[in-house]
Order: sequence, then C-alpha cells, then structure tokens
Amino acid sequence: MHRRALLVVALGSGLLLAACSPDPAPAPQVSGPSAAASATSSPVAASYTYVLVSSCGERALSGAFSVTVTDGRVASVEGLDDAGRSAAVAVEDVPTIAELTARAAREDPTDVAYDTESGVLSMVAFDPIPDAIDDEECYLVGGYTPVD
Repeated sequence: MHRRALLVVALGSGLLLAACSPDPAPAPQVSGPSAAASATSSPVAASYTYVLVSSCGERALSGAFSVTVTDGRVASVEGLDDAGRSAAVAVEDVPTIAELTARAAREDPTDVAYDTESGVLSMVAFDPIPDAIDDEECYLVGGYTPVD
C-alpha cells in the first residue's frame, strides 16, 4: 500500500502541474512510441487493477482511486486519498482504461500520453468546452497490473 500511495502522490503532482495549468493548452500532445496505435485500440487485459487519479473541473469523480476491472467492467473502487475516500463514487462512474483510450480516440483531448513500453494510456485531459469554467477532466493512469 505504501508503494501505491507514493505512486498516487507522484502521478497526482505531475497531472496537476501538466494538465490543469491555468494557461491555455496548445494542440493535443501525444507521446510514446505506440501512441498512434494506442489511440485506436487499448492493449489492456480484460481483468486488471490500476490507480486512477482524477482531477480538474467540478465533478464527483475527484481524487485517487484503486480500481479493479474484471472482464472489462469496473468491479470495485477504493479511495486512496482524502478526496477519493470522501467521494461518493459508484463503480459505474469510474472509467476503465479501455474506455478512456476509446474516448481519447473519439474526442479531441487537450493532452494524452501512453506508456512507452506497454502502450497503455498513462494520462489524458479533456476540455469539452474550452471557454467554459470547470468542465475539464484530467486523468492519470498508473500501476496497471493484469490479473489472470
């Protein structure tokens, strides 16, 4: 659990600095050698665990969460920080990595990155209405671990 907490702090800090700055974001940034392939298909297993750090905007899904996905569906969610533990979040409200990857391919994210080794989505930020306030969604994905 200590390692996961460190991951949450590291991921959360990076996302807040990179994706939610008050400055207007330039064109979407796609990184990683398999970014183009990852944008159209997700290399994730059907069952896995991961850490989701959700920030930006005014939404119920805000904080750090340990997520378990079974057969492509979120099976359980556990808050890892104060915001995550106090959030009233149902499993239906938490995206899978595959859902975030598909959304990044459909929409025009302000920023997106994929793990350079696995091709798994590692960060994505959306701003559906650029001139609106608090509609942004920023997600950091880490600790991806397939489950047999």
